[in-house]
Amino acid sequence: MTQIKPADLIKAALLIVVFATFAMQTAMLRSFFYTVASQESEWSFHDRDLIGQERARPNLRVVAMVMGETIQATVRVASSLVFAHPEQTPLYQGTPWPDDGTRDSIADGPLVLWSAHLLFVGIALLPVLILAIVWYRGFWQRLVLLTLAMVGIAGWHPAPISLFFSAASLFTDWPLSYYLFIGNLQAYDLAALGGVALMVLYCARGAPVRSWQVATITIMATLTIEYLGVVFAAGLSAAIFFDSDVGHRRSRLLGVVRVAGVAFVAFLVTAATVFGIFFMMENTVQWQSTRYAGFVENNFLWFRTIIANMISMLSIPMGIGLLGGAVLSLMASAGERPPIRMRTIAALIGMMGSYLAVFAVGFLNLAYPSEMSRQFAPAMLLALLLGVALGDRVLSGLRRTAVT
Repeated sequence: MTQIKPADLIKAALLIVVFATFAMQTAMLRSFFYTVASQESEWSFHDRDLIGQERARPNLRVVAMVMGETIQATVRVASSLVFAHPEQTPLYQGTPWPDDGTRDSIADGPLVLWSAHLLFVGIALLPVLILAIVWYRGFWQRLVLLTLAMVGIAGWHPAPISLFFSAASLFTDWPLSYYLFIGNLQAYDLAALGGVALMVLYCARGAPVRSWQVATITIMATLTIEYLGVVFAAGLSAAIFFDSDVGHRRSRLLGVVRVAGVAFVAFLVTAATVFGIFFMMENTVQWQSTRYAGFVENNFLWFRTIIANMISMLSIPMGIGLLGGAVLSLMASAGERPPIRMRTIAALIGMMGSYLAVFAVGFLNLAYPSEMSRQFAPAMLLALLLGVALGDRVLSGLRRTAVT
């Protein structure tokens, strides 16, 4: 039996504390926590109903809803076990020292909502902690990567943002869109962030890719946010095609075709099922063509600003990631190979490329630039991870060359 060293337990505990700290900050600063805290409304884990009746169109974003409601139900059961309302319990005989009611009011009001909200954010973002642990073996390297990723999700410090804006403004009238880095995230946006981290881990693994695994992940990704299955398929296809360990070029190309085919079928089956359930319940779709026409017109009016905003949102985390990757490389010994393989970098590039395609399609049905803050939150995490991977690998290669 392997004996766990006390030092390892302490390091694991510190990583968990750092993760929990930034997860709570994300919950309070970027996920509508003010609605829960002020009890202005009955906060839920979705802004739409499960099937889609309220918005008159089928809803594919159900993973976060089911996950959130399950967490809330579990918290509600757990909260029923703690001390509250003794006068409502059997055998209660009264007391000369009654409580002032504060505890009971908390138990009746914000206890379940606050606890479920914080737990949901922590569980949704947990894959980011797992990714940091898997990518690096050293405690300090894991801590650096975890901090960079979680700070990016909670909201970057204004200093690097201001530095980028100042540099860009030297050459043109650059939009100073600070709001892009502090926008509120819906529950499904948070689930997408965790899902992206899991997809990166899967694409980077060297084990054989099974069709049922591809189908399952594509279905879950599509039911998180509509386009996330496409992002996964693009990342996995790129990882297979550029992985020299898979085999010769022809076998890699066949692997890409198989992944793309399975993912496409899984997406169609998922969409058809959701649409079928929607129409079986005698619902009708309201396409709101006038509304979307307004989106398109506004997007093209602000075309240059939107493109600049996209560059800002991806360049800043990419630059921070490159510096972070260089630091992580320096923390390793000079002759040590970087733990991040080319397969991982290819997957990240494939996912980033698919997000650019999503960005183009978004011009036809999204309210840019107001939607960009949350729509591109997963892309910003991918840009950071790609910067870390490139920075670490490039500098590690230069250091190995200098040693030899």
